[in-house]
Amino acid sequence: MGLPRRYPFLGDDFPAEHPYAERVYAVPGPAQDRLNGVTPPTGRLPLWLLGSSGYSAQLAARLGLPFAFAAHFNPHDDVTALRLYRERFTPSETLAEPYALVSFTVAASDDAREARRQAGTLAHAMLRMFQRKTCLLPSPEEVDAYPYDAQERQTVDN
Repeated sequence: MGLPRRYPFLGDDFPAEHPYAERVYAVPGPAQDRLNGVTPPTGRLPLWLLGSSGYSAQLAARLGLPFAFAAHFNPHDDVTALRLYRERFTPSETLAEPYALVSFTVAASDDAREARRQAGTLAHAMLRMFQRKTCLLPSPEEVDAYPYDAQERQTVDN
């Protein structure tokens, strides 16, 4: 079952000649799954609005969608955003009442240095995304060998 046409970017089904084919895609999504060798899910997945601000919380509320607050992008405004989402929620075909989660980036290992090294792969993948480059998750060895400039280093460390 495909996604409704009102969400064309999520289906990864643009015709080959379409100007967005292979250039614009949802992350995470089918294109990222292919690049990382992940078997895509079957059936229709629930649509959530991922945001990191009060604006995105209000948009999810107005559309009646589940809301995921991206604390991995903005760890400071979660309480405000979730309050706005709950206060302004409008029931929809998708959802009768507010439903939310907060996402965090977590790396764990028995060794703190190894946990930080592993976390560096995700930080580097985010840097690539900000630079509009591949969303392929690099290995820790690739990250260790990458020649960061000062701005890239600051982005990754943040």
